[in-house]
Amino acid sequence: MKVAFFIILTNIIFLQCDTYGNSNDCINNNSCEWSSDFVSFNCNEFGNSSSCENYSDYGCSWEFSWGGWQDYGSSCVGGIFQIDNGSCQEIPDLECLDYNSQMGCEDDVGCGWVEDIDTGWCGSHNSAASCPNYPTCSWSCDGCWYLGECCGTYICTGGYYEIDNSYCEEVETPECSDFNSESACNHTAHLDIDCEWMQSIDYGNCSEYNYNSSQCNSIDECSWSSYQINCGTGTGYEDCVSQAGCSYSFLTYQCSGWTTISECNGGAYEIDNGNCQESSYPIGDVNQNNVVNVQDVIIIVNFILNNEYSESADVNNDNIVNVIDAIYIIDLILNN
Repeated sequence: MKVAFFIILTNIIFLQCDTYGNSNDCINNNSCEWSSDFVSFNCNEFGNSSSCENYSDYGCSWEFSWGGWQDYGSSCVGGIFQIDNGSCQEIPDLECLDYNSQMGCEDDVGCGWVEDIDTGWCGSHNSAASCPNYPTCSWSCDGCWYLGECCGTYICTGGYYEIDNSYCEEVETPECSDFNSESACNHTAHLDIDCEWMQSIDYGNCSEYNYNSSQCNSIDECSWSSYQINCGTGTGYEDCVSQAGCSYSFLTYQCSGWTTISECNGGAYEIDNGNCQESSYPIGDVNQNNVVNVQDVIIIVNFILNNEYSESADVNNDNIVNVIDAIYIIDLILNN
């Protein structure tokens, strides 16, 4: 019974993209894409007023000619227009090898871009057959032309060239501890690992490190600074001589000279010592009862129908609860 329910629900979900009749509704669903299919028409193709008026939204209008009999002499005017007979389709999941650009490859955490660039010199390919096979290279006459014939020798010209053979490949699935940011940690569902960011913030004040420049500078919000001040005239002997650069005179009973003051500036600071750990609940456990089952699917469907959001239901962490999350959980259940 459960399997039948899953199959029916899966079919309903997969058919959802097909139900969108226009591109605007289609692209608003992250799991769908619009495939355009434009067909061109000309208003003068429509030979009567009723068929012409069916396309009035596209600029067609029926122009009467009163000298004719009924519609004779009248015509549909408005020029050429296009109608998009496209359809809304589900976006297929891409394998790493399907990515043709470094940007698309590296946006998928489970993929890595391998740079493989060959370089060469056109002059090293000294045959008419091989020379044109390399970018920027061409088989050319090196010398004069006489009566349409090369009176010199043919060489491969074009200088240096590059051939980009780079490709995208799967990388070893990382562990939660490999992620150093909250954003990366919370977007791991497509890697079949469930991670959560454990917040840990230390609070302090830069003035706590007034006597330690290395610790001061190790904190981004703090900075170490030094400046000189006059030793002053009202300082007693003990205070005076305790300051580097100051000297006390028993003749004048004054402290003189300049001393250097160093301090850690910056005020209050926060240090995020958070880390990424394995989640205490399995992926897809929307109601957090440590079991992934049909109840979790039903909850997600209700969220979708009511246009509501829940972090536990956002299985792929794309900040929206939609059919992709439901499909993911159904797949987990059927495969376990």
